[in-house]
Amino acid sequence: MEIVNEKQELLRLLRGGILRSVPRGEEKGEEKGKKKFGVLFSGGLDSTLLAWLCKEEGLDFACYTAAVEEAGTREREGEEEGEGEEVRRKGLKEAEDLRWARRVAADLGFELRVKTVGVAEVEEILREVVLLFGEEDVVKVSVALPFLVGCRQAREDGVKTLLYGLGAEELFAGYARHRRVRREDLNKECRAGLAALPERDLYRDWLVAKAAGISLRAPFLAEEFVEFALRLPASCKLSTPNGENGENENSEDKVILREIARDLGLGEVAGRKKRAVQYGSNFLKALEKLAKRNGFKYKRDYLRSFFPPRNLKLGCLFSSGKDSAFALWLTRRAGCRVVCLVTLKSRNPNSYLFHTPAVELAELQAEAVGLPLVLQETAGEKEAELEDLRAALRTAKARHGVEGVVTGALWSSYQKERFERVASEENLKVFSPLWHCNQETELRLAVANFEVIFTSVAAQGLDKSWLGRRITAEDVERLAELNKKIAKHFNQTFLKFGGINVAGEGGEFESLVLDGPKELFKKRLVVLESEVVEEDENTARLVVKKARLEEKVKEEEKGKEEEKRKEEEKGKEEEKGKEEEKGKEEGEMSIPEKHKKGAKKKFKCAVLTVSTSKFWRRERGESEEEVADLSGKIAKELVARAGHEVVFYDLLPDEEEKIKEGVSSALKSGADFVVTSGGTGLTKSDLTIEVVSRLLEKEMPGFGEIFRLKSYETAGVGTAAVLSRAVAGVVGQKAVFCLPGSPDAVRLALSEIILPEIGHILKHARE
Repeated sequence: MEIVNEKQELLRLLRGGILRSVPRGEEKGEEKGKKKFGVLFSGGLDSTLLAWLCKEEGLDFACYTAAVEEAGTREREGEEEGEGEEVRRKGLKEAEDLRWARRVAADLGFELRVKTVGVAEVEEILREVVLLFGEEDVVKVSVALPFLVGCRQAREDGVKTLLYGLGAEELFAGYARHRRVRREDLNKECRAGLAALPERDLYRDWLVAKAAGISLRAPFLAEEFVEFALRLPASCKLSTPNGENGENENSEDKVILREIARDLGLGEVAGRKKRAVQYGSNFLKALEKLAKRNGFKYKRDYLRSFFPPRNLKLGCLFSSGKDSAFALWLTRRAGCRVVCLVTLKSRNPNSYLFHTPAVELAELQAEAVGLPLVLQETAGEKEAELEDLRAALRTAKARHGVEGVVTGALWSSYQKERFERVASEENLKVFSPLWHCNQETELRLAVANFEVIFTSVAAQGLDKSWLGRRITAEDVERLAELNKKIAKHFNQTFLKFGGINVAGEGGEFESLVLDGPKELFKKRLVVLESEVVEEDENTARLVVKKARLEEKVKEEEKGKEEEKRKEEEKGKEEEKGKEEEKGKEEGEMSIPEKHKKGAKKKFKCAVLTVSTSKFWRRERGESEEEVADLSGKIAKELVARAGHEVVFYDLLPDEEEKIKEGVSSALKSGADFVVTSGGTGLTKSDLTIEVVSRLLEKEMPGFGEIFRLKSYETAGVGTAAVLSRAVAGVVGQKAVFCLPGSPDAVRLALSEIILPEIGHILKHARE
């Protein structure tokens, strides 16, 4: 393939990106001999290209590699020396990234700085990383570990800036999902992946680097380089065109980068296949070992053990708005013990830290949720208001014995860092359950679970008509569209900020919660008198002059009466049905027919679609039509048409922990049976069967056999039916069915097997 001009231009742009990324000159106070910058190095294609171009430019740098090393040992487990049973601990193989880094650095003359840690050391680092993110995401944590170790080694060497290869995989089709899209859609998929980088990867890496005192730079994300790469044809990225509907496993990815590497004499590196950093560095393997040593079956459960116990007394920083109310609810739902609310009432309407509109209503809200309120007034002066926060936290400790603080921080580092600093100085732990939640998703969930009104607006496209009325899902759609419209108007790229903050964290609007889930809000807040003050067409605020609480008991009683009436009607219908069937002779029925006759007719169903590409489309806030989950749509329609109720639906990525978590949530949703589609094939990313099989208490081999037979005979699949690993089984008294991802497969399985037999299956499962 002749792509000489494209290669030359890419090289020129990448060199430019590198030169703009490296620090200029020797910094003040820096010791002589210290390297000005470093390159996070795995011996792979991307990091080697960066290092080689740095060397060609005559730049002063070192390469940094982090890995886990541990030899096998024999130890005695017992309380006293010499007691207990001798245990052989299997060591770890040499980390692949470490082996490649050493070999490539030696061949190409790079200075390599290696930091290796043992499995026991990883446990100490884990404590920092888990609490740094405030969550137990296995992928995020296992990627962050080698980052943190490498960054710290660089900082010890006096290096303050590190270059790394983020962006190359998305730009040049380096992931398996790129091989599953059509040739003409490849750049669209690359662009979509880039749009997810800030939330998925950039923030994680930035947070880790910041904790180590390092400034991270990603030359592959230089704007001109990105724009040029996104204009390259698919043939520059994948060597073999994909089929119309399927993945081509034989495609070589990142074609043009590999050819550039060969041209530069980096032949061995040019052929190396991608190895995710958590695998190549052995940190994920170390995490698995630590989980087992500590008695945990799953890595996520082990990471969860790093969090404080659920009986820790917590105070919630409460502003009267949606974020703090949502954070409070999530914390309570997780089983944590919230003992009070803490509210700062600022006299400065432009406070840098604290929400001010309608904050005085926090007293009524505290009564509504049944928690005592610590109310602290503040002048709202920048930085000085932190001392008022400190006073409020001390009061909460003295009165209620709080040991930690919950915040509704979403994306504001300014706010979160200051809360954490003051709390840390007062020996309080900080939990921010919404931290870095997708903004649109957060608002959708908030308005779905709470009665929210806006008390102020201050953004282009918003006006006083938004104030004082309940915000709905349709309003969220309007805000999302407004965001896109404004961003497009200013011609922003994904690397720049544009549009509005859909969650309102940029001051676009302020909110007030009137009511929420009944397990949280025992009473409802009612605004009796208010006034709208308009400053200009896009800036206005709602002044609440009078409000009160109303009991929710009447509404609940009304709901119970309605439910009772429906049950009575349902009972009458069932009796009528029995009378109509009375004439049928029991002796003429087969045993399965008798079982079906006695089985319940209507059930609740959960539908799950396993698809990484669809998952990320939804996470980016794309509409249902854009996500295009046809299989999920068909499943829901068929289930509803059969008279059953769909009570749970979700999209999951092809990740073991996420699938397990999704299926577990579906089983807890009240569903009688769960239908999953996707992830049943033979590729490495197909994990649904492996995950679900471990959850099943009893399998139904006949389901898979009949499904494959019907696929072979009637669905036109032919002998390709052998590729399907569709399974079914029982968990507790619930049935789980795992189907292939194709719409036809879902239609066939539900219409001809599952729905005709579900009553029969569940009857036996519950006996």
